[in-house]
Amino acid sequence: MIDRNVRFFGVLSLVGAVLLIAGIAALSGGRGAGAQTAVLKVVPASQTVNLDDGNFTVDITVEDVSNLASFEFILSYDPSILRFVKVEQGSFLGSSGREVQCPSPIRYSPAPGDSNLDAVRFGCGSINLQPPAPNGSGTLATLTFAPRTGGTSPLEIVVGTQGYGFSDPLSENIDVIPQSSSVKVEGTGPEPTPEPGEPTPIPTQSPPPPKPSITPEADPWLAPGPGETVMTQPVDRIVAGMSDTRGSSGSGSASQNAGSPRAGEGPSEEGGTWWIGLLGGLLAFSGATLIPVATYMRGAGSRRRI
Repeated sequence: MIDRNVRFFGVLSLVGAVLLIAGIAALSGGRGAGAQTAVLKVVPASQTVNLDDGNFTVDITVEDVSNLASFEFILSYDPSILRFVKVEQGSFLGSSGREVQCPSPIRYSPAPGDSNLDAVRFGCGSINLQPPAPNGSGTLATLTFAPRTGGTSPLEIVVGTQGYGFSDPLSENIDVIPQSSSVKVEGTGPEPTPEPGEPTPIPTQSPPPPKPSITPEADPWLAPGPGETVMTQPVDRIVAGMSDTRGSSGSGSASQNAGSPRAGEGPSEEGGTWWIGLLGGLLAFSGATLIPVATYMRGAGSRRRI
């Protein structure tokens, strides 16, 4: 009987060690989930060009990215100093052998959110789940500009808003930190001749004008006559009754739509992995508790046997 107890508590100690190791692994995985942050750069960070030199290029590079399957960015510039010529796909997205597709670039005039600049929107995506998406650093795109006149133009890169950004093969977002650049144009030469096929700017849409308000007028036949009793009910009570009626019929209910993922914002990225930390903590606590208890009981059983 004592031998059985010793063996039992020995197994229990082993289970505690396994739980402790699993808890630590889960905690490490929970801390690492969603922590990937890549860096998107305009290269070079600054440069000086001359009007006599003609067209020049800048690269859009990414550093320290993992499992990149698609990207899209907006690059803004001063149209009085620079003219956008073209953009070409870089080699990084297809470096692992995946098939890459790049729609035509879109040029905005003016840039979204800044009436003093123009902008270029460009992106590429890879398809299928195999081979794996690339990791590391590389060039995503190369943009060609033509200098128009002397001055300094910003090259402001934006990513991750208004529906464009970086994602993995499962369409999960990849956090990216953008780093912008600038170009200084010197000289007094003529502006380079536009090349055939340069994209035509698309005017940025302005918000529609507000609709005129309409003040309802009561019909004469609704007015109560002399001596008639006027029955009133608060408007909020009427609206609440209408909502209850709709909710009971199963259509148009606000309570039903509240749980829809399209009805509002979902959980934050930080809140999506809270259960991993909780599970890891419970496993680690259970393992740490079982090991000393099982060791003590096993020792006690051995002493009784002696």
